[in-house]
Amino acid sequence: ATTWSNLWAPASGVTTCKLWEVHRGKNWMVPKDSSTVYYAPSDSLDFTAAGNGSIIVGDPSEGFITGLHSHLGVLLVFKERSIHVLSGATASEFAVAPLVVGLGALTDETIRTVHGLTGTDVFFASDRGVHSLQATDAFGDFRASFVSQKIQTTWNGLKKNRLNKMSAVFNPTIGEYWLSVTSGGQTANDRILAFNTVSGNWVIHSGINAFAIGNRQDSTGELEIYHGDFGGLVYEHGQGLNDNSAAYTSIIRTGWMHFGRPDLKKSLHSMTLFYEPKGNFDLSIEYVVDNKFVETLTSTMGGVGAVLGSFTLGTSKLSSSGTVGNAKLNLKQGGNFIQFSFYNSTADKDFRLYGFALEYTVEDK
Repeated sequence: ATTWSNLWAPASGVTTCKLWEVHRGKNWMVPKDSSTVYYAPSDSLDFTAAGNGSIIVGDPSEGFITGLHSHLGVLLVFKERSIHVLSGATASEFAVAPLVVGLGALTDETIRTVHGLTGTDVFFASDRGVHSLQATDAFGDFRASFVSQKIQTTWNGLKKNRLNKMSAVFNPTIGEYWLSVTSGGQTANDRILAFNTVSGNWVIHSGINAFAIGNRQDSTGELEIYHGDFGGLVYEHGQGLNDNSAAYTSIIRTGWMHFGRPDLKKSLHSMTLFYEPKGNFDLSIEYVVDNKFVETLTSTMGGVGAVLGSFTLGTSKLSSSGTVGNAKLNLKQGGNFIQFSFYNSTADKDFRLYGFALEYTVEDK
């Protein structure tokens, strides 16, 4: 027979536990549908022992508490429509102050400490998008704090009644914040929105049914991202250049470009693409002009010359694996706005682009 023992003693009148956090050597918890944070003495799990206490956070109009996060010596308390800072090291010093009113976190599973070029930060998700706590604190302008502003169209297309099922992880090895979400019309998480804290760019991974997502240390000591799906399987990311031996499509897409003059029409002539030689395969390129004209090109991802021993004197160029390749492609069409997409759908064939240069002329008004 199996017997169960209670490891903690809840505070008087508390029958549920929604959130739990360890902060400054104390255990903190929040019941379901509550605006009260409870703490136990030292590292005890007994919330009825001497030294326990509770703190009411914010105003009822701000909704219930949705997240707790220990960060740089303070406890961040997220509500549905506000964020508060709980400071102090002892019960006599504990104090709560509002940080932001009008913006909160949907779920504790999206609140993560991240590291990037601007230092340590906290990311979280509301129904409006992904936010940076630094930006929220500094600007007090909710739009200015949107980390997800570049993919706002994608965000607006997510299934709204499943935003509370999002789950996130920050992986310091690759410097990325991954958020599992549900696309519109779907019934389960099927996408990962990944933000790189160094480049400031987003990558969208499709077809990943991540119910829960987190880090795990591998045999080399590196942190790898793992996710669990609804069928009870666990998957490891960052392994090779295929999806369980199958090919997948990888796309790099620019924003709409107007080169500083959205009012003028440009005639496109050529593109010079700079890339790292990866092998004897082609990269597909699609460009759209004014959301009307669509053209498709291909460019080799092979080297730019021959290696020593296989070149023709006076004809071939010497090259190596570290050479930057370049390819000049002819373009056509013209318009005010241009967008490029670079993609490959071959298993085990990755590509790396350094940039591109465009040749165009501005037409008369």
